[in-house]
Amino acid sequence: MSELNQELFKVTKSKVDFIFTPHLIPTFRGILSGIYVEMKKGISLKKIHNELIKFNKKNYFVKITKLNKNIGTGNVINTNFCEISVCKLKLKNKILILSAIDNLIKGAGGQAIQNMNIAFGLKENLGLK
Repeated sequence: MSELNQELFKVTKSKVDFIFTPHLIPTFRGILSGIYVEMKKGISLKKIHNELIKFNKKNYFVKITKLNKNIGTGNVINTNFCEISVCKLKLKNKILILSAIDNLIKGAGGQAIQNMNIAFGLKENLGLK
């Protein structure tokens, strides 16, 4: 939570209230997380979605899905990818951001290979899928 607070503050320069809920699902590996965000007036679901796309445009391993797409770990198993979906809720001014990763690949092992590739000037996805 402290890392999420730190990174959100870096981007927004203000405190952001959010709910972060990792989900226990019947799978042998992977992590599905839900982040509930209360939007300020003038901020739309599409704006949040577009900002995520823009922010991750050069990030090969982050895939932003279409709005309101239900995601799970099935699409990311055995990969270094993180799949993210922005979803509308019935609650007023709140949205849900879902993310799915394979924690055995996207975890420390995959991150180490990705960082090594960057450090040595190699293609970021070399040896990773």
